[in-house]
Amino acid sequence: MHGPRMEATRRRALPEIADAPQAISELLAPWHSPQQPLDVIACGLPPGLRAQDTMLAVPAKVLQLPLCQEPSPATGLRLWALPGLCQKEPADLMGAGAAQIAGFLSLAPEYDGVLCLIDDQSCWAHISAGEVVSFRSTMTPALLQLLSTHPRLQPAITGEGWDASSFAQAVEDGIAHPQRLSAQLSGLHAGAVLTGSEPAQTRARLAGLLIGAELAGAKPYWLGMPVAVIGPSSPADAYASALAQQGVAVSRAESETMLLAGLYQAWWTRLPA
Repeated sequence: MHGPRMEATRRRALPEIADAPQAISELLAPWHSPQQPLDVIACGLPPGLRAQDTMLAVPAKVLQLPLCQEPSPATGLRLWALPGLCQKEPADLMGAGAAQIAGFLSLAPEYDGVLCLIDDQSCWAHISAGEVVSFRSTMTPALLQLLSTHPRLQPAITGEGWDASSFAQAVEDGIAHPQRLSAQLSGLHAGAVLTGSEPAQTRARLAGLLIGAELAGAKPYWLGMPVAVIGPSSPADAYASALAQQGVAVSRAESETMLLAGLYQAWWTRLPA
């Protein structure tokens, strides 16, 4: 049996859950017609889209996650969903990250360590013996995006460039004093006004303070562990730099590459031997 052509599509916010299959059909219209059914593998969709609850509790072997077929009448699609992961204590959910982890482990099956997944959230996942043992998500990337557009900070960070030394110092400040984060963020505006800090410095310091405070809280995940950072270049490179600054053995992988590898792994795993 031939597998589907593996292609990534640009992200698009789907409408109400009940209409999601139709929205996916419209998004993929250039590649199919109702007369020629197309297999579609999806991940990271809201659990309510599925006919049954397929979120799996950790610990879980992501290379063996079941690929469940979802009803998609009148769309010309055969929709398959790769389940996400859930954790009761502390409460957490993982959607598309499960596919990225599956892709990473399909390429590095003996990996034991931590994966740091960067998207609109960051997620720290402890991997051992092919299992996700535990994971913890943070809102740091979303907070960085929101603060970057805040009217108090935006004028101080608008511009080009990146000051690596300012970032490194801010990471240290964020790790050493996470309880001061709110005050340190407020001081960015004052520093730009009083000292004439360049936007490249202020922008780098904003990112460094947030990532540093996150690293302070996530220390049980990365301290003494190898860490692979998976994500788009700009934010993932910043995380990798901050971790290397703490003496962590860091490697990098691109999120889209790992996602496609995970979906490919899920598709072929479902085929009978």
